[in-house]
Amino acid sequence: MKRATDLVLVAALTITCALSNAQDDSPSTRPANNSIHLVLILGNREGALATEETLTIRMSNEGNASVSFPEPGQLCGDSLDGFVMVYKKILSRSANVQLGRGCVVDKVARTDVLAEAKKWKTLAPKEVYEFTVSLRGALLLNANGRYELTAKYYPPHLTSAELSLLTANGITVVQETLESLPLLVEPR
Repeated sequence: MKRATDLVLVAALTITCALSNAQDDSPSTRPANNSIHLVLILGNREGALATEETLTIRMSNEGNASVSFPEPGQLCGDSLDGFVMVYKKILSRSANVQLGRGCVVDKVARTDVLAEAKKWKTLAPKEVYEFTVSLRGALLLNANGRYELTAKYYPPHLTSAELSLLTANGITVVQETLESLPLLVEPR
């Protein structure tokens, strides 16, 4: 069991195709055997009232072949289609209360995996899939706290028969749990 300071972070998300003003100076990544990397990137975006600190969660295909996956649940558990979570480790206590959230999605079994695979994300070599969340609001980080963030991608549940059918039709599916390297977030 994780320590009480390790809280699962869940939030409503803004999905972006690209983060135009991301500060790509502090990415953290840990490669998987299939050359899919999971990276955390601190950035900023202009809001209606102020500049907002953001966290982009990026999956990149660093291999030589395309890979596919259902669009993962974003900071919400989804065992059927897979999901990405961000975990925080509190490094310094804040005067404010430390909060966390959690959620899970429940779906029914697949009826036709090949039909569903046509709707999945496919990453050609060097392509990325990413989404961006508010660092302080959506991730519930206190402005004066220090945190270590880690992201994990949990692959979709597929039966051996579904995997065989996908492979026979030339579809390579990400089936490994991916984990980013820790990213330090400090007060600004």
